[in-house]
Amino acid sequence: MNTLTIEATKQTPAIHFEATSNVLSIKGECYPENVEQVSKPLFTWLSDYFAQAHPDFLLTVNIVTGK
Repeated sequence: MNTLTIEATKQTPAIHFEATSNVLSIKGECYPENVEQVSKPLFTWLSDYFAQAHPDFLLTVNIVTGK
Protein backbone atom coordinates (compact mmCIF):
# COMPACT_ATOMS: atom_id res chain seq x y z
CA MET A 1 0.00 0.00 0.00
CA ASN A 2 1.22 3.50 -0.79
CA THR A 3 2.14 6.05 1.82
CA LEU A 4 -0.44 8.80 2.43
CA THR A 5 0.89 12.35 2.56
CA ILE A 6 -1.33 15.43 2.84
CA GLU A 7 0.59 18.68 3.18
CA ALA A 8 -0.35 21.18 5.90
CA THR A 9 -2.03 24.46 5.05
CA LYS A 10 -2.66 27.52 7.22
CA GLN A 11 -5.96 25.92 8.31
CA THR A 12 -5.30 22.17 8.15
CA PRO A 13 -2.73 19.81 9.66
CA ALA A 14 -0.16 17.73 7.84
CA ILE A 15 -1.18 14.07 7.66
CA HIS A 16 1.37 11.36 6.98
CA PHE A 17 0.76 7.62 7.13
CA GLU A 18 3.80 5.51 6.47
CA ALA A 19 2.28 2.21 5.35
CA THR A 20 5.48 0.19 5.76
CA SER A 21 5.93 1.12 9.43
CA ASN A 22 2.20 1.55 10.22
CA VAL A 23 2.66 5.03 11.71
CA LEU A 24 0.03 7.75 11.26
CA SER A 25 1.06 11.28 12.19
CA ILE A 26 -1.24 14.31 12.27
CA LYS A 27 0.48 17.58 13.09
CA GLY A 28 -0.32 21.26 12.78
CA GLU A 29 -3.10 23.77 13.06
CA CYS A 30 -6.71 22.73 12.49
CA TYR A 31 -9.27 25.38 11.57
CA PRO A 32 -10.93 23.93 8.46
CA GLU A 33 -14.05 25.56 7.10
CA ASN A 34 -14.99 22.25 5.50
CA VAL A 35 -14.03 19.34 7.77
CA GLU A 36 -14.96 16.78 5.10
CA GLN A 37 -12.35 18.25 2.76
CA VAL A 38 -9.68 17.38 5.33
CA SER A 39 -11.06 14.13 6.71
CA LYS A 40 -12.42 12.39 3.60
CA PRO A 41 -9.03 11.55 1.99
CA LEU A 42 -7.75 10.22 5.34
CA PHE A 43 -10.84 8.09 6.05
CA THR A 44 -10.87 6.72 2.50
CA TRP A 45 -7.22 5.76 2.80
CA LEU A 46 -7.77 4.18 6.23
CA SER A 47 -10.75 2.19 4.93
CA ASP A 48 -8.55 0.73 2.20
CA TYR A 49 -5.76 0.12 4.72
CA PHE A 50 -7.99 -1.84 7.10
CA ALA A 51 -9.56 -3.77 4.22
CA GLN A 52 -6.10 -5.25 3.65
CA ALA A 53 -6.07 -6.68 7.21
CA HIS A 54 -3.74 -4.19 8.89
CA PRO A 55 -5.30 -4.01 12.35
CA ASP A 56 -2.54 -2.18 14.25
CA PHE A 57 -0.91 1.19 13.76
CA LEU A 58 0.69 3.91 15.85
CA LEU A 59 -1.09 7.28 15.91
CA THR A 60 0.65 10.50 16.92
CA VAL A 61 -1.37 13.70 17.09
CA ASN A 62 -0.09 17.21 17.68
CA ILE A 63 -2.95 19.61 16.85
CA VAL A 64 -3.18 23.33 17.62
CA THR A 65 -6.77 24.55 17.84
CA GLY A 66 -6.41 27.89 19.61
CA LYS A 67 -3.88 30.65 19.87
